Amino acid sequence: MDRPEKEGDVCGFWRDISASINMKIPLSEPSGVLRKPKIAYSITWFAASYAIIPALNGTMFFYQTHYQKFDSSTLGISKVFGKEAMLLWSFIYDRHLKSVPPRKLISAIQVPIAMFMVSDVLFVEGVYRKMGVPDCVYIVIFSGFLDVLFFLKIPPFSVLTVQLCQLGCEGSLMAFLMSAIALAFIVNGYLGVALAKFVGVTGNDFSGLPHALIIQAPCTLVPLYWWSCIPDL
Repeated sequence: MDRPEKEGDVCGFWRDISASINMKIPLSEPSGVLRKPKIAYSITWFAASYAIIPALNGTMFFYQTHYQKFDSSTLGISKVFGKEAMLLWSFIYDRHLKSVPPRKLISAIQVPIAMFMVSDVLFVEGVYRKMGVPDCVYIVIFSGFLDVLFFLKIPPFSVLTVQLCQLGCEGSLMAFLMSAIALAFIVNGYLGVALAKFVGVTGNDFSGLPHALIIQAPCTLVPLYWWSCIPDL
C-alpha cells in the first residue's frame, strides 16, 4: 500500500526538477535579446529620453495649490482631461498612425513636449492671464495634456519593441522596458528637485520657477540628437 505513494512521490520529485530546468532555459533568452544592438540602443534611448528631462511636476503642483490657491477639484479635472486625451490618442494611433515609422513618430512627440513646457513659462509669468485666458482653463486643458504627453511615446515604441523582439520573449522584454521607464522617472524626479533647488525655488518663493522651466524645455530636445538609435523600420 505504501509503494504507490512512494512511487508517486518520486515521480512528482522528478517532475518538479524537470519543470525547474524548463523554467531556467527561457530565462537566458531575454538577456540574449537585450544583447542585440537594435533593441539595446532603442531601450537605452527611450529610457534616457525620460531620464534626461528634470521633472517639475511636484513643483508645479505645489505652485498651483499653495501659491495660486487652486482647489484640488480643478487639478482633478485636469487629470481627467489628460486621461481622456490619452484615450483619444490611443484610438487615433490604432486607426491612423500605425503605418507611420515609429522613429519618426516617437521623435516628433518630443517637440510638442518642449513647446508645452515653454507654454508653462508664459503661464507662470501671467501672459495668458493678460490675454484673457483664466488660469483654471489653462490648468485643466494645457497642464492636463502635458501630463500625458510623456506617455504618448509608449504605444509606438511598444509596437517597435515587439517587432524587433524574437517570438516568445515579448512579455519579458516589455517587463524590462517598463522597469527601465520606472527607473528613468526616478532619475528625472531627482533631477527636478536638484533643478528647483538650483534656481532658488522654495515654498514661499517661486521667482525662479520660469528659469527652471526654460532649462527643462531644451532638455526635452536633447534626445533628438541621438534619434538614430531607434531603428527605422
